[in-house]
Parts: sequence; structure tokens; C-alpha cells
Amino acid sequence: MYNKTLFLFFSLFFILSFPLSSQVALGDQSVFRDEDSVFEAQFWAGIEAFRSQDYASAADTLQQVIASWTVSSQQHTHLATAANVYTLALLYTDRHHEALKAAASFHEKGLLDEEGVYNYGVAALRRGDFHAGYQVLSQAAESIETPSFDFSYLAAISAFNLGKWQAAEFFFKKSLNQDGNPSEKIDPAKKAFFQSYYLGLAQFRLGKLESAYSTLEPLCQLNTRRGLDEAFFCIERQHALSIALHCALQLYSKTQATSWWNRGCTLAHALMDRAESPSQRQEAVLLTARLYGDGGKYQQALELLAPYAQGRDELSLSCRFLGCELLVSQGKLEEAVEEYSQLAAICTSSHLASTSKEILTLGDKAAYRQGELLYSLGRFQEASAAFADYRRNHPAGTYRDAALYFNGEALAKEGFVHRGILQHETLLKQHPSSPYLFSSLLSLMDLYKKTGEYGGAVEAGDRLLAQFPQQAQAAQIPGKMAELRLLEQGMELQQASLLAEFNQAGKQNTAEGRRLGLELAHFYVNSFGNEGEGEQLLLQILEYREAGEELVAAGAAALLGDLYRGQNRYQEAAHYFLQAAQVYLEMGSLQEEAASALYRGAESFDVAGMVADSQAVARQLASLFPQSPWTKAAQIFL
Repeated sequence: MYNKTLFLFFSLFFILSFPLSSQVALGDQSVFRDEDSVFEAQFWAGIEAFRSQDYASAADTLQQVIASWTVSSQQHTHLATAANVYTLALLYTDRHHEALKAAASFHEKGLLDEEGVYNYGVAALRRGDFHAGYQVLSQAAESIETPSFDFSYLAAISAFNLGKWQAAEFFFKKSLNQDGNPSEKIDPAKKAFFQSYYLGLAQFRLGKLESAYSTLEPLCQLNTRRGLDEAFFCIERQHALSIALHCALQLYSKTQATSWWNRGCTLAHALMDRAESPSQRQEAVLLTARLYGDGGKYQQALELLAPYAQGRDELSLSCRFLGCELLVSQGKLEEAVEEYSQLAAICTSSHLASTSKEILTLGDKAAYRQGELLYSLGRFQEASAAFADYRRNHPAGTYRDAALYFNGEALAKEGFVHRGILQHETLLKQHPSSPYLFSSLLSLMDLYKKTGEYGGAVEAGDRLLAQFPQQAQAAQIPGKMAELRLLEQGMELQQASLLAEFNQAGKQNTAEGRRLGLELAHFYVNSFGNEGEGEQLLLQILEYREAGEELVAAGAAALLGDLYRGQNRYQEAAHYFLQAAQVYLEMGSLQEEAASALYRGAESFDVAGMVADSQAVARQLASLFPQSPWTKAAQIFL
């Protein structure tokens, strides 16, 4: 909950309320006359104007006096008085920039006394020039042994706003150790509170957690008394409590000491009890529940969250998301899956998604976590559907690359090897810097080997060796590559043999040539650099095929679909998958192949963004094969 802007607001508010000193302007006029009988009437006119609180006239008059005396060859005893009163008059008329400029000039010429230096520092702070304020106030704080003003406190405020945490700590401590200054008009209790408050914040920023806790924790116990600005004081006390709680949490995380956990719990409950609005209370509840979770008190944390997780606002949904994480920590994964699913649906509903980035982020996390848990439970088909939903509903999601990787793994484990390969290939293209790149390339090596596409496996291995040399060595990739290259060479020999048979049989002009051509096309399509030859051969087979060659035609169409899908030509892929499905249906005996082709057609339309076509094919699949597992898988397109 640390917020530098909040710190700056507090310090500036207090600076603006810090009193100016005007003792020099209120002296007895006769004293001045006794010391020097030749006072210029104009000087006295300025002093009288100041005494009567006509600060604008005083400033204008004294400006002329100072300009005249500064260039005069005579020594004017009361030039310093004129300089100090002039600076004050400017401050009282809110001309802070002019006051600061004038005070800097007077200070450089040695015309400011201790009171003038004090007012100079206040002018700098009110103007927001913390550099100038720190320079003059810190110098005064260290050089004046028994100051009449608390230069240390104002120097500390300047240092704090400059982010000079060590200097701020030093001067706040020095201010706390000084006796009260009689010239100050600020409430001593309020000043003491602010001294400790800012000291604790500075120590927190320095990482001195125990010191910050010791400084801030007593402030949390104070009762607001009459005479203080109660609303403002309570806000800062609440903030001090929050920072002290963060110190306790971090110290518990570092030491695992039960004493710090107990202190954190005490402060967390105090934060809840003192919350002044429902949103403040919910934030305190979230923090307390996380603390319980860190301490292994999962059920206690869930019971605390339950009343606050019913709404649909950002904080309520945050409570619900934390509840899901606590269920996972408890090992209640099935229950967590259901909760993540419901939360993702709520967060992505249109009336919520348009209002809050935070809600969208919660929905993004919940949707991904649902798929992740399903995968860890071994429910791979459901995990695949969840990851596909995630990519569809969160096109710019934080976990898009992870969803592609685990979807590829889930599909492969379900036996859909080619679909798994497609997910991994998409990951490589769309997320070239993903942390899943190494694992995805490893999976591609294995999957391509399973399908006999040794060229693809070798290409994945080469990328591993080039991009991840040390990890690839540890994973024994060089040895696996030697095996793959031998397999690839064997494939080329078989391909050469088939090519000779294909030519001898009359190529695509004969039934036997077309049958052999389909086998040869498999080699072309699955070998790097020969995809174009494979495409041409398959198109020729389909063009020249005759009656009775339905199996060859369907195989050629399905292979073309696979080829185009791998090239991201999804609309063309869908066309040939549907053509293959039609031939299988006409044959009557290959229903599983027909259902598979229809599914792949629906999937290709979906990836191409042709949602209506995808849904139409999915409905046709459900109508023709209601019991098929392909029909169940296609429900994600509806």
C-alpha cells in the first residue's frame, strides 16, 4: 500500500500549514529610531504597512527601499530588517516565487538572520523547491547549535520529498531529540506525530523494517484527541498502520518467526476495525486473508473472505480470486476449477469487462488457471477446451503463450498429435521470446518423430542447439539429433524408391500412379522444403482421379487440409477437410474418418475467424455422429 504520491500529499499539506515567523516585523518602532535617527520615511512607511497587515503595500514600498540601500555606498543598519520583512510580505500575499527568489538573493549576500533563513526555507517548501529548501535548512540545522526554530524538521521534510531517505531519517531523529522551540506555533502533539510518521516511512524506504515497525506501531495505538485535525490525523494513522503491517509481513516472510506473524495478525484486524468505508474494509480483509494463507490458516482465510466475495465489483472479485488460490493451497483442486470457471465467466461479461482493467486482469488469470488446473488433474480434453476458450476470450491475454504450450501438450496426450504440433508451431511464430520456447521445441522434436516427420524434428533440434546451447546439451539433444538424421536419411531413400515407382506407373495418369503418388505426397508434405511439390502432386491426384478411387481422393484432400493448416491457410484447409469428409460419407464405411475430417474443418474455419461456418460444420457433425468423441470436442465451436 506504499504510495509515494500519498506521502508527497501529506508532507505538502503539512508544509502549507507550517507557520511563518514575523517577530522582526513587530518590534517597537522607537527602538529603531534610537539606534539610527536617520531613517528613511519610505522604510518606516513599509514597516507601518506591514504592522497594519497591508502586506501588498509593504512589499512594494520595501522593494524600493532595498533597491536603493543595496546600491548605496553607505552602510544601512536595517537593510537586513528590510530584507526579512520584505520576504515575509511577499509570502503573506502568496507571491511565493518572488519571495523565494528574493530570499535566495538576500541569503547569498548575508542579509538574512536566523528568522529570515527560517522563512526562506518555508518559502522554498511552499513553492515546492525542495532542493533549495534542503540546501538552506540542512545547513542551518547542522551549523546553529541552539536554534530558535526547528530547522531539522523542515530539512527532514525537504529530504523526504527529494527521496533522500537517509538524510530524512537523520534529521527526523535530530528533530525528535531537540527540545521544543518557543517560536513555533504548531501543536506539539501533532508535530510529534508527524515527526515519527515520516521517520517511519523513511526507514521503510531504507529497508530498515524493524526500525520502521518500532517507529510506526506506537502511532497505531494513539487515540485522536480534541484540538487535532481528526480526519486528516486518522488518515495518516491508518496509513502508518498499513506500513507497519507490511513491515511485519515482510519480516515474517524473511524470518518465519511466529512473533512477526502474530503481530501482523493484530495489525491486520486493527486495519479492518478502523476502516472508514466498505472499500477500505475489503482491502483490509484481502490483506488479512493473505496473511492467514501465508500462515497455513486456509479455512480461516476462506471464512473471512466469504461475506465479501458475493458482489461483482473489483474488490469483491479480488476476494473471490484469492479464495480460489486458497482452495488450491488446500489441495481442493476440483472445487478450485469450478470457482475459477465461474469467476472467469463473470469477469469477461460485457457489462463488467468494459469498466475495469483490473476486472479484465482477474478474468484473464482465472480463465488460464482453470485450464492449468485441469491439465494438472489429467483432464486433458477439458484442459484443451479451456485453453482454446482462453485464447478466444483473451486475444491479448498475459498467458497466451502458456495456453498454447499446454494446449499442445494436452492435445498430444489425448492422441491428437497433429493438432498438438499446430499449437506448438503457433507458439513459435507468435511468441518468439516466450519462456516456453525451449520446452515447446523439445515437444516438437518428440511429436514430429512420432509422426515420422523427421525433417521437422531435425529443424526443431537445430533451433534448440542454436538458441539454447547449454540447456540443449543438458537435455542430450546432440545424441537425439544423430538418431533423427539417420531416420531422415532413411526417409529420403524410401522417397527416392517411391518416386521411381510413381514414374514407372505412369505418374498421376494411372490409378496405380495416383495411389503411389499419394504415398509420395506424404513424404513431400512432411519433409522441409518439399511442401510445394507435395501440394502440386495432391492437386493433380484430385484432378485425375476416377470412379472407384474414393479412398485415394479422400486421403489426398485430407492431406491437403493438413498442409494448408500448417501454412496458416485455414480457409483453404477447411475446404479440403470438408471435401475429404464428403468422400468418406459417400463411402459409408469410414464414419470415424468422416467425423474427424468434419471436426478439422470446423476447427480451421474457427481459426480463420469464420465463426458462422465453423458453427454450421459443428452442427452437421453433431447431427451425423451424435455419439462421436469428435462431436463432443466440437462443442467449443458452438
